[in-house]
Amino acid sequence: MPERKPNTVHRNGVSSNFSDGITGDIITALSRSRDLFVIDRASAFAYKGKSIGVEEVSRELRVKYVLEGGVQKAAGQLRVTAQLVDATTGAELWAERYERPLRDIFSVQDELVRRIVITMGLQLVLWDRTGLQRLRGTDDLEAYDCDLRGWQYFFTLTREDLPKAREMWEKAIEPDPKYAEACVGVGLTYYLEGIMFQSSGKLSIRLTKWLKRRSP
Repeated sequence: MPERKPNTVHRNGVSSNFSDGITGDIITALSRSRDLFVIDRASAFAYKGKSIGVEEVSRELRVKYVLEGGVQKAAGQLRVTAQLVDATTGAELWAERYERPLRDIFSVQDELVRRIVITMGLQLVLWDRTGLQRLRGTDDLEAYDCDLRGWQYFFTLTREDLPKAREMWEKAIEPDPKYAEACVGVGLTYYLEGIMFQSSGKLSIRLTKWLKRRSP
């Protein structure tokens, strides 16, 4: 899964070293995942500065997904964009834009790499396992990550993981109480636990208590 960066970005005020650093760190971080096969750094960087379609990248490297993006700087702000594409169809599965103050460049780089890897990785695993694309229903990125983790646990449909899914969705609701997708997720865990593992009466009481805690 190579990340294809645009040509050297000196014209935007950001050195190519920074974009190369982010690219390399993302490749390294993704390669640690047991769920992903990631193309090595040398193969990915061979496409730097080249105008080439994702379908051709897919054929040449025998990969299904391509992560591409860009880096810009303006008025002391750093903007990083990332898009995950199904290279076999050209469909965009996920896209995000990150804006940060350009202060401690290395701290910014570490934060952006962590954020991209976590969110994109979770989205990709969900897509492969379920064929579902989770849209972001909140402006809070931490809440969105918790929502993705919730679905990852949820689709195992096990006694152990349904409570973990609920815990993730409850964490997602903390910074954004109006996060509808996460609230629905909590309800689904109570519903499925009642059907599959416990008496519906006990789960109804727990769900009622949870709803009361959320009431203003």
